[in-house]
Amino acid sequence: MNYKKQDDNILAEVRLEDDITSGQFDMFGCVLNNEDSILGDLKVTSSYKLMRALGIYKKDVSTGEIYKSGLKKGQPKFKKHTCFNGVRHVTDWALQLNYYRMLLEANDYAVKDMVIQALCRDFSTRAAMEREITRPLYLIKISNRWLKRYFQYKADKLQQALKNKQLPSVCTAKERWYDRKCLRFCDAASMCPYAKILKQQQEQPAI
Repeated sequence: MNYKKQDDNILAEVRLEDDITSGQFDMFGCVLNNEDSILGDLKVTSSYKLMRALGIYKKDVSTGEIYKSGLKKGQPKFKKHTCFNGVRHVTDWALQLNYYRMLLEANDYAVKDMVIQALCRDFSTRAAMEREITRPLYLIKISNRWLKRYFQYKADKLQQALKNKQLPSVCTAKERWYDRKCLRFCDAASMCPYAKILKQQQEQPAI
């Protein structure tokens, strides 16, 4: 395995590969509070995506009052309330980091924990403040349960398709690697109508 040694305790910019794909993570080792065997990845993102990744959302809460005039006369008044217990939208990051974990483990590296270092590029703006993003950097721990949930979802879709004697729905663009996986790497391509159409289009001579 080729790597760049950032210091005595961290491997940085490591590229790993298997029969399916390859990937390069940012750091592995003493990344978090001097704990060893931590897999870390740096993401530069927006306050909106970071808000969703942290499970922050806003909901309308009744004030107990009503409008006394205007177009909304007689209707209840609401105000926005910030909640911090929402769904953490980190599926893309979790899938990527978990794949890095599996590649590391295949090379005899034990991964104790995984963390995203999310750098917010617009943290000092008013929009970020309204989204409760007040710091430039957030640490978001990732677990392998996201991977299990993803594959459970895919398995349920497949079982439903088999039960109804129908083909499963076409994978999303990201799952298809924007069609690159369909053309070169998918084991089910020979049985997938979408992949067959892509291959036919690719084989058509240019006019």
